[in-house]
Amino acid sequence: MEQITNYPYDSHIRFQLTASTPATFSIFLRIPQWDSKASMTVNGMLGSRKLMPGSFAEIRRLWRNGDHMELDLPLVNRLEAVDAQHPDIVALVNGSLVRMASRSDAREAAPELPQEPFTRAVLLSAKQISTQSDQWTAGTGAGILRLKPFLDIQDEKFTT
Repeated sequence: MEQITNYPYDSHIRFQLTASTPATFSIFLRIPQWDSKASMTVNGMLGSRKLMPGSFAEIRRLWRNGDHMELDLPLVNRLEAVDAQHPDIVALVNGSLVRMASRSDAREAAPELPQEPFTRAVLLSAKQISTQSDQWTAGTGAGILRLKPFLDIQDEKFTT
């Protein structure tokens, strides 16, 4: 089976099966807890069963060479507390990606508010710059805040 995707940057995941002979077996796909709008097709046909967040979807059938599945996990913005001890300190999460601001960008966007410069509304207003970019921006009133996925941060200092 080949997985064709740009996940977690893109919501669409395609699985292509190569089989020398048809066989009946199950394939299990994990549906993330955060995704209540996940959908799946097999050979272009939408499944009739609701996918349950936080569970595994089982697809049991006779599989043939060239069969394919497509899983869509809509990447919705949400705020999550950084831990249980600090419920008011939140991070912007899009799908499975935590969006972070470099400290230099954060200071430029709101230098007068060094401790907690961004409201929940500002974080939730963040938008992707373009479909070709993994960078997002949010307006702060004092400037533009640039956000990028945590896994793309290298040697930079960052903030949630």
